[in-house]
Amino acid sequence: MGGKPQMPPVSQYEQTLIETLFDIGPVTQLGMGGTVAITEAEIGWYRLNRRCHLTTTECGLLRTFSRIYAQALGKATEKDAPAPWRPAQINRADVAKGFAEWAAKMKEQST
Repeated sequence: MGGKPQMPPVSQYEQTLIETLFDIGPVTQLGMGGTVAITEAEIGWYRLNRRCHLTTTECGLLRTFSRIYAQALGKATEKDAPAPWRPAQINRADVAKGFAEWAAKMKEQST
């Protein structure tokens, strides 16, 4: 609890797409508190109103991001729902075993 959550690393291009998604609005509200992904029409109106150019691929990525966001939002209503992204977990036992095997090989080569 508390603090800023860790986020996956993203490129400047990906950051721009994410900002565009949140500028449009990441989801569309339904009745009774439900949400769904944004529509092609919403992206089209955004492009028209902002006079910006988005490629077909970028529009598709925005819809995909929106779908993923809507799914994560739906799962997040559960009390103990995990974060949608976690950094890779390091199995320290595997790392120790790997280093031990490497050290044994280095010892063999030096003798």
